Amino acid sequence: MKVLILSAYNAVSHSLLNKGLEKHLSEIDFTVLTLPARYFAWRARGNSLSFAYEFADELKRGYDHIFATSLTDITALRGLVPEIAQIPLTVYFHENQFEYPESRSEHTNIEAKIVSIYNALAADKVLFNTEYNMNSFLDGAGVFLRKMPDHVPCGLIKEMQSKSEVLSVPIEKMKKRSSANSVPVILWNHRWEYDKGPEGFLNVLDELSRRDFDFRLNILGQTFRQVPDSYKQIKDKFSEKILKSGYIEDRIVYNDIVAESDIIISTSLHDFQGLSVIEGADAGCIPVLPDRLAYPYLFSKDYLYASSKDSAVEASNCADKIINAAEQKAPDMSYFHWENLKDKYRELFK
Repeated sequence: MKVLILSAYNAVSHSLLNKGLEKHLSEIDFTVLTLPARYFAWRARGNSLSFAYEFADELKRGYDHIFATSLTDITALRGLVPEIAQIPLTVYFHENQFEYPESRSEHTNIEAKIVSIYNALAADKVLFNTEYNMNSFLDGAGVFLRKMPDHVPCGLIKEMQSKSEVLSVPIEKMKKRSSANSVPVILWNHRWEYDKGPEGFLNVLDELSRRDFDFRLNILGQTFRQVPDSYKQIKDKFSEKILKSGYIEDRIVYNDIVAESDIIISTSLHDFQGLSVIEGADAGCIPVLPDRLAYPYLFSKDYLYASSKDSAVEASNCADKIINAAEQKAPDMSYFHWENLKDKYRELFK
């Protein structure tokens, strides 16, 4: 079995899935072609050109199955490389553009939305990492298409829905936390970008300080060319509380630091699965998460705080959960282990 993996915007979670497939389905001959996760507008519309001309030889080697991420413009790529046009296709949605915070230009968002609809219609199978992702894509696509002026075919949503199912990105088992720290250690292991809500994280830390709640911090999130002001403020205001800081590429070192933490927090505006949260919880950290996005689909109410349009109210709600987190036990995240999901992926390629 020869499988071609195409990842047009190879973010961390995308790369983890690709590497996991190669590791855990070693009997399959995978070819993985990726483009860097940068310059979103260009990547969203130009990836078919990049793939077709940079990887012309690799694309024509004859495959039994194509596994493409939703941002890959597979319909255009099939036109440019007719040798792959008839190969069975699975499209995997790590995220969808209909539920993405409007931080990009309207034109870029429309382009990415249309590409994702084309991909879902062209695919033999459409996979989503969570039910939240699947539902928000189908609902969002329906709203989007109803806004179009004319010549929108009937039944497109039903057609996409009929071949859609949920299959999460698995994780490797995490090293378990041995015992609680005397002073709670809060873990932030998310990207330092707008959609992860770093401003909300700063608000929560300010609220905890206002209440004289003692804590320490492990800040492991990835930074990029543009670093939010909240990141700099947190490093300045809470420098004496920071134990570890910086993106950790070494997975063994990363696992050790996560297992030394007590609480995994999210203030995210966008999370379709939340691998960093799942990893933290699997290591034994107590999740403290907003009651929005994918979280209510994956975690019980015990771990959720009430969202609010008022940032001060939301920060207070989150702080309440953190202060009382010691009363909780970490949830069982074993469902997401590769050993429990690899057979479902194996079945996909039969």
